[in-house]
Amino acid sequence: MGGINGWLMGPDRLLRHVKILNSNSEYFHSFDSEFRFLSGLWLAFAVGIFWTIPRIAERAQFFTFLCCAIIFGSLGRIVSILQAGRPEDSTLIFMGLELTFVPLMMWWVNKVAKAS
Repeated sequence: MGGINGWLMGPDRLLRHVKILNSNSEYFHSFDSEFRFLSGLWLAFAVGIFWTIPRIAERAQFFTFLCCAIIFGSLGRIVSILQAGRPEDSTLIFMGLELTFVPLMMWWVNKVAKAS
């Protein structure tokens, strides 16, 4: 489900033949695996961002890379809105933060790095 196919097609690629998703379904195990994998990526992003903080000027490139990954994910949310419809309000709030706060942090970190 991952990569560009998952980004463009969404979960329908995985779940298109599933009428009821339950723990006995062969598809459930794939869905559960993918969900946990993506949760692990979010955890790794958080650890990576917190790792950059003590030496933000030295680690600005890594911070920028992580931020770009988050922005790509948020662009995937836009594709989802266009293809599948409006998500919950909380998802829209996170998307707003991903598309405003994250680029502002990238700008600030790169400004700090250039000043060092």
